[in-house]
Formats: sequence, structure tokens, C-alpha cells
Amino acid sequence: MTAVQVLSEIGGDMSVFPTAKNLVSWAGCCPRNDQSNHKIKSKKRPEFTTRYRRIKARRGHKKAIIAICRMILTAIWHILTDLKPYT
Repeated sequence: MTAVQVLSEIGGDMSVFPTAKNLVSWAGCCPRNDQSNHKIKSKKRPEFTTRYRRIKARRGHKKAIIAICRMILTAIWHILTDLKPYT
């Protein structure tokens, strides 16, 4: 059901988004540039879970969710642009 909702929002034609970054920006998932002490902070897939836990431990739940959202949107853009299955 999630895939249907995502496709209904962004459409199947990826030519309107020249790059994955454009899709991520359109969805409002662009990272911020928070700097402190010269450090830049910006469902069953193990890579999503692993990355979420790693980011959550350092930066908190909300920033981890946005990072995973960006990761998924980038994957969706590549899948629909290249017309290849997710690997």
C-alpha cells in the first residue's frame, strides 16, 4: 500500500526530477547543515534498520527518520529512472 501512495504522489515519470536530489528536495527531506565544533551534522530491510539505529544513537530519532526517508526516496528515483528492480 505504501508503494501505491508514493507513486500516486510523485508519479511514475521521473523525467520531472532530473536527479535523485531533486526528488528528495521536492519531498522536503533535504538535510540541514548544522555545525558545531567543526563537525557537520546533517520495513524489514536490514540496511535501513542498521542505518536508522546508527544515526539515532548519534543524532536522535527525528534526524534518523529523515535520513532513512532520503535513502528510500533516492532508491525509488533510481528504480523508476533506470527501470531496474531494487537490489
